[in-house]
Amino acid sequence: MRPRPRRNAKLHNGRSRATIPPRPRQGVRCGEIHDAFRRIPSDSTTLQQILALARDSLGKSFPDCNILIVGADGAGSSERGNGQDQRAPDSLHILAASVLNEGRAQCFPDTRRNRRPGALALANEKVGFAAGFPCLGPEGTEAAIVLWRRRPWHLNGKDQAALAGIAAHLGRILDAAGRRAALERSYQELKDSKGQHLSTERLAALGQMAAGVAHDFNNVLATIMVRAELLRQVLPDPKLISHVEVIERVAHDGARTVRRLQEFTRPAKGVDLRPVDLNAAVRDSLEITKSRWKDDAHLSGIPIEVQTEFGDIPPVLGDASEIREVLTNLIVNAVDAMPQGGLLRLATCQPPDSSRVELTVADTGIGMTDEVRAQIFDPFFTTKGPGGSGLGLSVSYGILKRHHGTISIQTAPGAGTTFTVTLPAAEGKPVVEPEVSAAIPDPLRILVIDDEEGLRVSLYTALHREGHFVAVAGSGEEGLRLFGISKFDVVITDLGMPGMSGWQVAQAVKRLRPRTPVLLITGWGATLSEADRQRPEVDAILAKPVTAKAILQALARLVAQRHGTQAKAGKRPVRGEGNSA
Repeated sequence: MRPRPRRNAKLHNGRSRATIPPRPRQGVRCGEIHDAFRRIPSDSTTLQQILALARDSLGKSFPDCNILIVGADGAGSSERGNGQDQRAPDSLHILAASVLNEGRAQCFPDTRRNRRPGALALANEKVGFAAGFPCLGPEGTEAAIVLWRRRPWHLNGKDQAALAGIAAHLGRILDAAGRRAALERSYQELKDSKGQHLSTERLAALGQMAAGVAHDFNNVLATIMVRAELLRQVLPDPKLISHVEVIERVAHDGARTVRRLQEFTRPAKGVDLRPVDLNAAVRDSLEITKSRWKDDAHLSGIPIEVQTEFGDIPPVLGDASEIREVLTNLIVNAVDAMPQGGLLRLATCQPPDSSRVELTVADTGIGMTDEVRAQIFDPFFTTKGPGGSGLGLSVSYGILKRHHGTISIQTAPGAGTTFTVTLPAAEGKPVVEPEVSAAIPDPLRILVIDDEEGLRVSLYTALHREGHFVAVAGSGEEGLRLFGISKFDVVITDLGMPGMSGWQVAQAVKRLRPRTPVLLITGWGATLSEADRQRPEVDAILAKPVTAKAILQALARLVAQRHGTQAKAGKRPVRGEGNSA
């Protein structure tokens, strides 16, 4: 009587270890896959390119296996053959469809000895080993990864876990790529309908779409950023940390793309202008874009030299973050205009007898024709193909207009381009925002309310790691029930939630315990009016995507303000409303 094979509970399969030779351990390089993803343009072929990159990266880690990756709903597939196996048999596509449908991993170490459904079809097509893993996204299974061989094979537990992690990672990437592709298709439809001159009605529609997309996209980015921040704190290997930093950088790039659209569609309004050190803003912007003009250029074998010439200039009147946005756009455009390498030069000066400060950003790139130059500040106009949004310079133009600044161009085909920006000089010294400490003297009892499970769990993990007691709720109603039966030092709530909004949650909290601080986090950040920002039921507002550090700094400010208020009132400071001693 043949003994029953041992069962692998993780992949729900049967196999006999005695008949399947082990293989040498080979590491799966997840960071390389994500590093390759960030260079993919968001166009109609993005899905196929992502599948091909994932296939090739897996092939390097599993050279003895054939790789098949199939997108959901037949939306693209990619396979990699080993030796004579150039095409996956039909039974493997059936396995991929089963993984997509069921959303769970399936493994057949030895199809000839396995009686589960599907094993016979694999064995009949001379497939000895096959394993499928689902790529799960927020809305379902995005793709299925299938490894297969002609001979039986044993996939050890560590590689199973690594493959499951890669599959989950790929699912998130595919979901984000789909969202971004849908957003850019909407841009294209609007652009085609009215050329470069959008009507007021279409601008309003675009603004509403941007606000909705920003909320959803910023929720996804916030989860990624908080999780990446936690990973960076616990990983001991600097090489692994560098991969996490890539994830953080890509998340910030995504946030910048959404912010550009919001800036373009929001109506003009007053800006809180303060003295800004323009030379410092240039240094900051060069550091922000360092990955483009140094790291990426070096990897591509493109020599780009950066020169700076800082004049003895007074501060300029402006908003530091918006001025950095303009500089970042100009630097990135200059780098993109030098595909064969070249010189990027940034200089500042104050012309004699002038009340304005001048900044020049010059490159030795391909230059522009008169036709391109005439359209360079038009929204959605781009010469970069699918990789460009066409919003960078139009947003920069809008920012400078709000700053009472100017921008001009000197260019010719093959002769490079020089952008000249002028801004009004300011009286007084530049305003330096002090670094806010994230240190909180005592552990807090914190209630987190957010309908996005990923972000809710991420915030719980980050705050709990700092020693705080954290309770979480998935809706405003559930959060208020918890608030009514327990005592909390602070409430953190999302703004846009089904049923009860963050404003309503804050109002209810203040009615029950007026002295409990409420911190509002929202994906609608740029669209909030000044009146909303000053609403009395909310003590602080943070715009998504938000980092764990930003939340801890906000909590530290709220605690300090609370203690300062109580000290002025002659009361003994306590951590929260009704907190037991």
